Amino acid sequence: MSNYKLFGLSFLLLCIIASSCSSSRPEEEEEGVTTIRLPEFPKTWKESDTLLYSDIFSEMRYVPLLCHPDVQLNIFGSKTMMLPHQEMIVFSDHTNQIVRFDSTGHYLNHVGCVGKASNEYASPIDVTYDRFNNRVIVFDNPGYLYFYRVDGTFINKVHIPWYIGNLSVLDKDRLVIEKPIGDGKGTCDFCVITDKGEVVFRYLPYENPDNTFGSRYQFFQDGDKNYCHKMGSNVVYEVLQDTLMPAFRLVAPGQKSAWMKENIKRKKEMEERLKEHNVRFSPVEVEDAFPCQYFTKMGNFYYFTITDNVSLLHGLYDVRTKECKLYGSLINDWFEYVPLPMSTSKGSSQGYQVTYYTSMPGSGDIVWDEEVPDSIRQKFPLELVDSSFFMVELCKWKE
Repeated sequence: MSNYKLFGLSFLLLCIIASSCSSSRPEEEEEGVTTIRLPEFPKTWKESDTLLYSDIFSEMRYVPLLCHPDVQLNIFGSKTMMLPHQEMIVFSDHTNQIVRFDSTGHYLNHVGCVGKASNEYASPIDVTYDRFNNRVIVFDNPGYLYFYRVDGTFINKVHIPWYIGNLSVLDKDRLVIEKPIGDGKGTCDFCVITDKGEVVFRYLPYENPDNTFGSRYQFFQDGDKNYCHKMGSNVVYEVLQDTLMPAFRLVAPGQKSAWMKENIKRKKEMEERLKEHNVRFSPVEVEDAFPCQYFTKMGNFYYFTITDNVSLLHGLYDVRTKECKLYGSLINDWFEYVPLPMSTSKGSSQGYQVTYYTSMPGSGDIVWDEEVPDSIRQKFPLELVDSSFFMVELCKWKE
């Protein structure tokens, strides 16, 4: 009889251990998702490491976007897109101008203009470079997509039923638009359309409605793949034709996650879509998460910024070694100054990245930032420093 009791106790103990292991498994790894485990956060800013430009980039140079009588740019709200041969297209949403520059910053051409003609837009909402077809696509309000060659030649325009949103190129024939659904909660959905304006698929995102920071999804590319990330979220998704595929997840030390408590209907819909991709992933609400503000690919690294509600930390994940490090500060060691976080990155092409976009001093009210020392100013030709223009930092990723 005692042998039966011993066997029963042993079996019960094994069941408890198995149950404990299985219940903790979702916390460890999700199938098909790269889990980036963050190291312990530095206790103080002074104890933290410093991220250097030379850790990520093999070279960098300043490119002044030289003045042209027909060019009007602004710092805030501008978007810079990298083209082949280090050319750049700058979209200045305050002035509604889309301008192409060569690798030395010289003006090449405008891409379209504001007007009432059939080849002119009214009020651009977003602009993207189509790397598959070497063209520029303008998302215009009210409800049109304008297609141009990079030299500014008009191709065609198509009507779409939306007037606001973010635009990205999914592949050679399809685009994706992330747009608010107008529920007053900041909820957005995704629409995959052809370049003829035909809707291919429409679906809701994975996360709960959240208008924290006025959150919107930001697109970035890695090779032929398209990704998106929502400001304040610790999950990064690959954008596919019929769903958002969970791709990366940031996990802080000791972080606990809970099951999604709201929008059960949406959760079931998302799980049904994922079944066809053989992926198991559960959207989560993270109570003590450190929000990820920005996430992008830079060569062999994924660069991201997170906040501990006190300061901004820079993160670097090496895809070769699978190691992740956090840094309390960012230094441009070529010019020995503290730049803005690289979340101001605007675009990349063929190993080059635009990391910074700002103004140079001129005859107006534009002045140097106090953090920029005289040694940096002296590196620029006097004839440029004495004239008003904009500049970008053009950096080359390490191989």
